[in-house]
Amino acid sequence: TGRSNFLAHHLVLSGNEMTAAQDPAKILAARGVMKDVWAGQSKYVDPVPLPAGGSSLGVCNEWAAACGGTPEAAGWAGVLAEWTLKSPRDPVYILLPDPKSNNWPDDRTLKMICEALSLLPPERRWRVTFSTYYNDQLKSTTCQWRFVVAGTPAFEAAKEGRHGQSIDLTGP
Repeated sequence: TGRSNFLAHHLVLSGNEMTAAQDPAKILAARGVMKDVWAGQSKYVDPVPLPAGGSSLGVCNEWAAACGGTPEAAGWAGVLAEWTLKSPRDPVYILLPDPKSNNWPDDRTLKMICEALSLLPPERRWRVTFSTYYNDQLKSTTCQWRFVVAGTPAFEAAKEGRHGQSIDLTGP
């Protein structure tokens, strides 16, 4: 695909596992669910226990850290959740600094998704699609929350406003 990472996951859940009490980003963020490294051919792996319970409302600490460090900055998670509720079919671009040059923690983006999803009603959380590293090669997808990294073509297009709503985390 031209991406720098070649590790793909396909997680299949039963109807019981996809309850309103579960949250897709929380499941992905749980230790042991996703592999950090892989050697060899593709294959099925043994099931892992999923985290219990859903996300609860709380302070969006990762959003606050990414948006200036103040409690008010955490409100951008609420803006994302509100746009999602008002226009569930419209994508939103979240513009990220280059993680290699800005001390962006590896798990920050997924934690931000967990926090923003926790602001949505439980029955809406499974309807949100997201990519932690969206690029133009995915533009035909229905991905709703598109986190794009500075320096990519998708970032430039979103920065110029060609794709609708965006939250720019690269500036003040």
